[in-house]
Amino acid sequence: MKHVFLCAGIVVLYNPSKKVIENIKTYFNHLNFLYIFDNSNKPQDFILDLVKKNRKIRYINCRHNKGVGYAYNYVSNIAIEEGYNWLLIMDQDSYFRNDDFKKIINVLKKDNGYFKKSVGILCPVIVYENENIDLLKRDEFEKILIGINSGSILNLDAYKKVGNFREDYFLDRTDFEYFLRLNKFGYHTLRYKGAFLYHKLGNLEIKNIFGFKIRVTHHNHLRHYYMTRNAIDIVKNYFFIFPGHCFYEIRSIFTDMIKVLLFEKNKLAKIKMILKAIFNSLLI
Repeated sequence: MKHVFLCAGIVVLYNPSKKVIENIKTYFNHLNFLYIFDNSNKPQDFILDLVKKNRKIRYINCRHNKGVGYAYNYVSNIAIEEGYNWLLIMDQDSYFRNDDFKKIINVLKKDNGYFKKSVGILCPVIVYENENIDLLKRDEFEKILIGINSGSILNLDAYKKVGNFREDYFLDRTDFEYFLRLNKFGYHTLRYKGAFLYHKLGNLEIKNIFGFKIRVTHHNHLRHYYMTRNAIDIVKNYFFIFPGHCFYEIRSIFTDMIKVLLFEKNKLAKIKMILKAIFNSLLI
């Protein structure tokens, strides 16, 4: 039986700069359709102009920030109704290197039947801005337990079985939880080493301490609340299924506190939010 390959995309916006247009160009031509979900209070004129010029784009704006989980679920269900079976998920600050997205599409098309049956998400190698790494060309796959949403191509057949993204997470760790859930349901989550996505992580700063590179994101205090609260929720739900990752989540809470104390501004506000998240999570 021949499996038809149809891939739509979603890019979630929140008060974007004009650079988002250039980012979209790195993947738009290789999609069957693109949904722009705008969480901004007011649409940007340059986004509306882009939509007017392209029949392959639908613009959705709720005029307030409903979070990424809501956006993913809203568009995933529309895409399923309209016959698409894969969905590229993109952040506004992410972009593919050269023709790397085309390479991923060609990989999926070549063996679409296998991927639809077994793979929940296929994602590229993530390169964070301000990081210097050697970009090797290796056309191979590796199984991963977690990854980030941006640049990931979601199997919508798997989505129908696994269920919605967690809208209550709002932003942070929405991707981690969904990757874990896909694995819980028996789907593979794969990284394709032949494609690279450049991704902005907060106001990323790289610190070199005794030869170790430390990522300092400088997120605001509210982000630290959600990061901590959602990390604890993952531990509660997945500890006996994926204990190794859950120990990572526990460690990340303490390493984030140390990074805030050592390197970030507004230390008191951020530490208060982390402690508030821990306290609230333990009460629930």
